[in-house]
Amino acid sequence: MKAAFKRIQGAMWWRACRAVSRPKGVNIALITHHKTGTVLAKNIAGIAQLGQGTVLLDPEKNPSDAEQLRLPNDGLNRIALYPHGHLDAADLDRFHRVYHFVRDPASLAISSAIYHQKGRESWLHDEPDGPGWVKGPDIAPYRPRHATEHPDFIAQQLQGQSYYQRVASMDLPEAIAFELNMCAAWNIRDMQALPANAKTVKVDIHNGEFAFMPFWQSVMEELEGQTLALNLLMKQVSKWDRSKAAKWDSGARAHLSGVSNYDKHWTPEHQALLEANGLA
Repeated sequence: MKAAFKRIQGAMWWRACRAVSRPKGVNIALITHHKTGTVLAKNIAGIAQLGQGTVLLDPEKNPSDAEQLRLPNDGLNRIALYPHGHLDAADLDRFHRVYHFVRDPASLAISSAIYHQKGRESWLHDEPDGPGWVKGPDIAPYRPRHATEHPDFIAQQLQGQSYYQRVASMDLPEAIAFELNMCAAWNIRDMQALPANAKTVKVDIHNGEFAFMPFWQSVMEELEGQTLALNLLMKQVSKWDRSKAAKWDSGARAHLSGVSNYDKHWTPEHQALLEANGLA
C-alpha cells in the first residue's frame, strides 16, 4: 500500500511540475569522472528530465547527441552528461554553464580502491587479454597518453587476472597504490587536464565545505524560470542530500564508499607515488 502511494505521489509531482514549468532554453554540461559524483549528477539530471521535460544527452556514447548541441533547442533545456569527462573542447562554448565535478586526488584514489574491491561493475571482471584492455584505458581526447596507460604496463599490473581479482587480493594500502598506477590515475589525469572557459564551475561534492542545497538551487535556477516549479524540483533534489544518506537504498549508499576518515588510509608512500606519476 505504501509503495503504491509513493508511485501516485511521484506521478503527481512530475505532472504538476511540468504543468507550471518555464524552462529557460539553455544547454548545461555536467562533467564527472569516476568517483567524483557521476551517479549524483545523473540522478539530479533525471529530476530535471521528469519535472521539466529537459532533454538529456550523452555525447560520449552518441555522436547524434553531440550534433544536437549544435542545433537550436526550441525553448527546451538540454543537459549533456559526460560521465568520463570526455568532452570535446570545441563544445565548451555551446553551454550556458559547465559544471565540472572534481575531487582531491588522494581522496579519489582511496575511494576507487574501496569501491573496486567490491567488484560491482562489469568491466572489473573483464579478462586481462580481452578486447577491453588491448588498447589500454579509454582516456580523454584532450591529453596525451601517459607511460603507465600503455597496454604492456597494464598487463604487467594485472598479472593475468581481472581488475577485480587483482585489487580484491590486496589489503587497502596496496590497493590504493595499485589505483595510483591504474584506474584512479587515469581519471585524475582526465580531471586535471579538462579544458575550461569562463562558464566553467568546479564542483567538489566531497569537500567538507560543499553546500548541497545552495549549489543545486543555483543549478536549477539556471534551468527553471517559474518559482513553483523550482520549489517542486528542489523538493526532489533534497532527497539526494548526503546528510540524508541513511534513507537511500543500498545501491545509492554504496557510492559513498566510506567518505569519512580518508586521512588514516593515506601514507607517505602513497604521496610519493602520486607525485612520481604526476598526479599531485
